[in-house]
Order: sequence, then C-alpha cells, then structure tokens
Amino acid sequence: MENTGSISAFIRVRLVSYWADADGNSVRLPAINFDTANWLKDENDIYYYKAPVAPSKLSGVLCNPISLTEKTTADGETVYMVLTVLPEAVQAKPSAAAADAWGVMVADGAISAVN
Repeated sequence: MENTGSISAFIRVRLVSYWADADGNSVRLPAINFDTANWLKDENDIYYYKAPVAPSKLSGVLCNPISLTEKTTADGETVYMVLTVLPEAVQAKPSAAAADAWGVMVADGAISAVN
C-alpha cells in the first residue's frame, strides 16, 4: 500500500473475501496466505503494517497476488471470488494518534500489538 500523504503514516487494511454464487450469496471463504512477519492481525481480520510508511513510499506486501477467479463446485454450481479492500491510514507521530484512533500499542516507533 502506498502512502500518498505528506507525512509518515501507519497503514492498516481489511480484506473481505468470499466465494459467491451467481446471486451474490456467500458460499465459503477462499484461502489467502498473509505476511505475518511485517503485519499484525487483530480478531476482526484487520492487518496493521508494523512500521510507519514515509510519504510516497510503499508498505511491505501483505499477501501474494490474488486472482479473482470463478470455479465449479462439486455440486456443479459456478462460484466467483469477491474481494473488497478497505485501507486506512493514520499519522505516525505522535504515536498516541494511532493508539487513540485504532487502539493499538506503539513502541519504539512501530505498532507492537493490537487489541
């Protein structure tokens, strides 16, 4: 994710993904492998990039590229992958900004824990 702002920022993202039938009904979740070395996950499936991202710079990669595909289930039904990306950013300094806005713990200039 790119910081398009003018100050360093912490970035978080929620990826909402599922398989849907032709009517848009969710049928099951696809498997996605996430980078848990540089990103922290909370219980609401929100991923926080640990380090602040400088203006015009990119965070590390959260997951491998995802192909939005369709497939046929064992029942012969065609299902489609749906993915919604919900990014957010908050200023990195003062560190209390991220703590207040997102309820995270910031230590030594990086997000160290999520609640």
